[in-house]
Amino acid sequence: MLGLAALVAAGGTSTVQAAPATGNGGASITNYDDCPVGAFCGWDYLNGNGSIKIWTGPDSDLRSPAPSWNDRIRSVWNRTGAVWCTFPDINYADVTTGPPNPWPVGNWRGNTALYNMDMNISSLRPGRC
Repeated sequence: MLGLAALVAAGGTSTVQAAPATGNGGASITNYDDCPVGAFCGWDYLNGNGSIKIWTGPDSDLRSPAPSWNDRIRSVWNRTGAVWCTFPDINYADVTTGPPNPWPVGNWRGNTALYNMDMNISSLRPGRC
């Protein structure tokens, strides 16, 4: 959809927002500001640009609902006030031999490459790691 952002609700706990067509490769001009207070947000481009996925609820396997966010996240912002655990494999599993296993994300925003998780998050959940 060109122009306006499209929102897709999935079970009331997450949304996907397509970046507006802005003439800059589809990257959102507002970037991190698109993440509401109380949510954990992920983007498919660096620095909070591109399409955004918003989580406010329980555990999530990033393969569904469509469109899949499996191994797609390049930047995040946790605005929930709680730690969220991100895993490099589905079903909250670790398939990597190096750190982090899993990667706990506190009150932080930035690019996932800083923690060796660039395009390497397949499931996430609030709370314990």
